[in-house]
Amino acid sequence: SPLVGHRVDRHDLESADRRTCAATGLPPGSTLSAMLRAVEIRITGKVQGVFFRASCAEYARHLGVRGWVRNEPDGSVRAHIEGGWTSVEEMLAWCRLGPRRAEVTDVEVTKVPPIEADGFVVDRSTDH
Repeated sequence: SPLVGHRVDRHDLESADRRTCAATGLPPGSTLSAMLRAVEIRITGKVQGVFFRASCAEYARHLGVRGWVRNEPDGSVRAHIEGGWTSVEEMLAWCRLGPRRAEVTDVEVTKVPPIEADGFVVDRSTDH
């Protein structure tokens, strides 16, 4: 299964959640998980031909985030991810590692408006 391999440490995310709550004055654990966040990311490195998209979609569905992932003609992978703050952070952490055979060199993250995606899909429109 693509989920076997790199896993995200929830303790690190919970620590980040607590630090952000402290910095913003929000009650610990009460709102960050529920806050909607949407990002578009570009992942570079050895990320095509290593089951990145399928693994990404599987992990996204596991976390309950919505959006899409696709290969780009330049060899990168692009994705739109939206959902609760903590789930999106966990997805971003996974994308920085990718599946076992991937060699991620960079992940560019851009905040974008939510598109109200229905589920998470592999966009094959750029496949040849």
